[in-house]
Formats: sequence, C-alpha cells, structure tokens
Amino acid sequence: MRRAKGELPKETLGHIQSAGCLGQKEVVTAAHNACIRELLQKVDVHGKADRHMKLLTVETENRLGTLWDQEQCTQFCSKDELWEAAKEEEMKIPWKEVNEGSSVSEEQYQERLWRRRLDGIELDTVNKKILAIEFKRTRDARSNYVEKATAVVQEQYTSLLTGLQAVGQVKGWKAQQIVLVGGTCGSVHVESFNKNMKALRVLESKWDPIRQKLVMRLLEEQDRVLRSYFAQKGGARCQRGEGTHGKGREHVKWDMYV
Repeated sequence: MRRAKGELPKETLGHIQSAGCLGQKEVVTAAHNACIRELLQKVDVHGKADRHMKLLTVETENRLGTLWDQEQCTQFCSKDELWEAAKEEEMKIPWKEVNEGSSVSEEQYQERLWRRRLDGIELDTVNKKILAIEFKRTRDARSNYVEKATAVVQEQYTSLLTGLQAVGQVKGWKAQQIVLVGGTCGSVHVESFNKNMKALRVLESKWDPIRQKLVMRLLEEQDRVLRSYFAQKGGARCQRGEGTHGKGREHVKWDMYV
C-alpha cells in the first residue's frame, strides 16, 4: 500500500482506514460521505414542528466558497464580511510546502479558506442561528475518541468559527459548531450524540432510532473499507476471482472485487 508522507505507519489499522493511505483514500472518503449523508437526511426529515432551520448540505458536502454563493448564506453575511472576520486566524495557520524565503499572499490564504469543505450548514433566519456541522469517522479503540475527534475539528475550523462568531456578534446571530463523531467499529457516544440532536432541533423520539441507524451504517462502511484493503493486498489473484470469495463477489471500486 502507498503511504502519504507523515502519515501513520504503513498497513496499520489506523493507516488503512484513513484518507492518508493513498490506496484507500477513495473508499474511506466514500465511507465518510455515506455516513454523514444518511445522518443529515434523517436530521432534516425528523425536525421539530417549530424548527425554522434550513439544512443546506443534505446530499453532498460543499466547499465553503460554493456555500457562500448561495442566497441563504448571504442572509447571514457576505463572503467579504466573513473573510474580514476570519482572516487573522486563517493567516496564522502555516502554509504547507512553501519555499523558504517566499511569501504567501492574502489572496492565497483566502482561497484556502474557501476551499475548505463542510459536511453541513444549518441556518435559522427566524431565531438568527447558524450551525456549522462536521462529521468525523474515527478509530474508537480508546474511550476518549470523541474528545480527540472533536479537538481535531475545532482546530481545523478555528478560523471559520472565529469569523462566524465575530460576524454574528455584530449582527445579533448565534454561531455554533456541531461535531458529530462515529467510531469505525460502530461506537456512537450517546450523551454527545443526544446533545447534538437537541441543538439540531430533532424530535427526541427519533434520537435513538437515528443513532442506531448510524451505528449500522458505520459497521457496513467499515466492512467495505477492509474489503477494499484485502482486495488490493490480493492483487491480480483477487481481481480474477480466485481465493475464498469466488463468484458473487462485491464490487468495491474501480476494477476491485472481494
């Protein structure tokens, strides 16, 4: 398996189920998207009757710049306003692969911010709330997996949240980050999950069914991720259908079957 520079040791469990493994990147990304897409669809369907929130990214994640071209987001603020509020924090983040002695322009930092992808945004124009939603599919071998994943998200989106909160304070809006975490082995922390469902104004009677559905989806996607790895390890032998699976193999991606 190929490995991106600086990532986990080759072929460890953490490595093969992360997008940092170049051979697994596509199937791991697909696993993430399948989990959050289904979860946000449930959130959207089972909102409380008095919920005024509009979920903008149910089907696919979007680049931040694309989101802010939508009319709903401009009701909160313009792209220029958000950049002005976020740029100080954004420009503190080191620029990767910059040559020694060369400089990075403000426009480059701004473009980097707009390239960032969010799993979801909810806007409530009645109560003036904006929620930035991010999902992390992460290893759940240790009990602190939720805290660790949440810390990663908070660091990743510090500039965005800082900008949203600064603009919100001026305009009378409340900005909040929602971090949804799912373990690769099916763990979903009940307390933190319920707290997020409450913030997203989901019917309380639906919290458990939605969480249970997420658990099943996490397990199904982990199975696909591992199948992809073993298909690549098997090489041509797996692709010809030799070995234990034989006929009726499942298509994983490209010309890989397991």
